[in-house]
Amino acid sequence: TLMAMRKAPLLFVVALALHSSFALAAVSSVAEGCVPGEVITVDGSGCALCQEGTFSSEPQAAKCKECVEGEYQSTTGQTRCDACEEGTYQNGTAQSHCERCGAGTFGEWTQQSSCETCSAGKYASYEGQTHCQGC
Repeated sequence: TLMAMRKAPLLFVVALALHSSFALAAVSSVAEGCVPGEVITVDGSGCALCQEGTFSSEPQAAKCKECVEGEYQSTTGQTRCDACEEGTYQNGTAQSHCERCGAGTFGEWTQQSSCETCSAGKYASYEGQTHCQGC
């Protein structure tokens, strides 16, 4: 009986180790299937698309990254964010679109987080202008 008592804990440890290895292998096989643009679900049971305003550039990502100021992403499941075009800006993070520069302002460059005000003696009559015109 002493020998049986010594084997029981050992069998329990082996069974626990086998059970743990199986669980880790199951999560890992799901994770291996997640491609860029997707993340592993919270419960580890599958993959989910990154939402608008976010992206994932690496396979098996645990979390989507937010688009930074001056960038946006309007589609789910993407691997990068897009730069705001000239005449537009985005001053927030994790955004799905860019805003047009208002009248009296302009956006000369891509990936801007704000628009510039026209200097004295110049104007921008319309939204989304890339430069100001002289009076």
